Amino acid sequence: MKSITFFLLLLFSFSFAKADEPVIYSRDTIVIAPKKIVQLQKADEEKKEKPPEAAPRPEHNFNVEIRSGATRQSDGLFLTHPFTDSDGMLMIYSPPKLVVVSQATIYTPMDILFLREDGTIMQIAPDTDLSSLAEDIIYGEPIKGLLYLKAGICKKLDIQPGDWVKHGLFKRTPDIMTGTHQP
Repeated sequence: MKSITFFLLLLFSFSFAKADEPVIYSRDTIVIAPKKIVQLQKADEEKKEKPPEAAPRPEHNFNVEIRSGATRQSDGLFLTHPFTDSDGMLMIYSPPKLVVVSQATIYTPMDILFLREDGTIMQIAPDTDLSSLAEDIIYGEPIKGLLYLKAGICKKLDIQPGDWVKHGLFKRTPDIMTGTHQP
């Protein structure tokens, strides 16, 4: 009888300890890739001398905690550790929805990226301190995710709206094609 009581007490205390820990749905690596625009030109235009092209921007890898967007609504936004240059947190909304980023008790500034269903970065709220946010941040269309990164990392790595997040959670469409083609 004593061993059963001890086991139940141990199990009961373990369940309380787990309830206080944040729910992390998964940890994975994502890649932020620069937008790519494929230029098509007529054959005679190709013969003209072209100006030198700028070096392509590199892709960047981030180790992120992936959480359900419902977690933020019910439990509040919480961080398990400060972000390094390669860390982040990705909140996923399924189905995509209008999301309001509002004041929270997070005292670490962050770059907040609003992501479309295909992973395209639609808006970046740089160096955002949620603890002193005067107005809510709202992107005007439904989004699939919010990516929270270390403050200033978007500027440092030249991450821009139009770039996209590579991960299986996002449905990517073909690259944008501009210009003309040979008939």
